[in-house]
Amino acid sequence: MQTTLLTIGIALILALVTALVGPLFVDWARFRTDFEARASRIAGQPVQITGAIDVRLLPIPTVRLQGINVGPADATPALGAREIDAELSLASLMRGELRATVVRIDAPYVSVERDRDGHVSGPAVVAGGEVTIDRIVVSDGRVSLADTSSGAKAVLDNVSFKGEIRAPVGPIRGAGAFVV
Repeated sequence: MQTTLLTIGIALILALVTALVGPLFVDWARFRTDFEARASRIAGQPVQITGAIDVRLLPIPTVRLQGINVGPADATPALGAREIDAELSLASLMRGELRATVVRIDAPYVSVERDRDGHVSGPAVVAGGEVTIDRIVVSDGRVSLADTSSGAKAVLDNVSFKGEIRAPVGPIRGAGAFVV
């Protein structure tokens, strides 16, 4: 009986050590196309990841993506971020669901432009219902607004936001700030 319990205990410890140390030895850049494909499906348009990719399983499953650009590869991106760091719910992952308990977005940028006919062009991200985010933290963001008919431009710098999202598409509750 003791031998069986000891064997189970050793196997459990080895599994935990492997889950803790194993991701450090994986070259996550090899899976860049998989991450981009999944992100593109979530965003509803092409996503390019130009920076490092880091994944951790323990103590909390975490995905960190650097250099994110959303939009066609041949155009200047109207949406992106320096870094996105998502802490995932382990229980949801085990059920096959994608639920982020906390998403931190560092230095996001958004460009919105209104043309002479009054049509607004900018990032048309339609987040799919396959990801649920409990809490979101945005820091050091930048929003560029332009009106081509009048030539007016405005830039919102140091955009920050902390809030909660209770369903895949909303509602959103939070507080933020920016400098014009």
